[in-house]
Amino acid sequence: ETDDANRFDLVVIDSDNGEAARFSFHNTNSDEGFADLIAREADIVMAVREVRDDEIQRAAEVGLGQLDQAAQSRIIGLDALVPVTAAGDELNFISLKNLAAAYQGKLENWAELDGPDQPISLHLGPITDGQTQGFVDQIVRLDGDGLADSVVRHETIEILADAIANTPGAMGILPYRKTGLTQVLALRDACGITTAPA
Repeated sequence: ETDDANRFDLVVIDSDNGEAARFSFHNTNSDEGFADLIAREADIVMAVREVRDDEIQRAAEVGLGQLDQAAQSRIIGLDALVPVTAAGDELNFISLKNLAAAYQGKLENWAELDGPDQPISLHLGPITDGQTQGFVDQIVRLDGDGLADSVVRHETIEILADAIANTPGAMGILPYRKTGLTQVLALRDACGITTAPA
């Protein structure tokens, strides 16, 4: 038991009602989880994003090995992230290249994507959300560019979904299971093949 609501222990009791094992949990975000591991305050991290290069380097420096190697990490499951707009928006697909360009601030109007002449209002979840971090790391910053200053951050994924659904011209990234009343955009590849999430 602890005073911190995000920390708790799971105690395994043996047949004599003695304590056979104790597991301590810290329910936090991916950033803090990897930081706790590197500081040797945790033995295992369950994260919603892949380990970052700087975390791999710091872990190696303190003798934890290479966190990106198969013996050190295991992907248990992934929740699809999808681009979304307000329901009823005219555009129903986007390419990964254009999605990245929009979040880099290189595309600012839906007309540049064959949509209506309307500014693109960019939205993302909290900066500590591991899935949002994964999108920024693997899509937006893949070619070295950064995230546009105009991106509006929201405190929770649920608030993000509501904001996008109720903001004409809005674009956001959401877990597929939490798209709410938004309109999911299909992805179009370089060959022009469009794939909608199933």
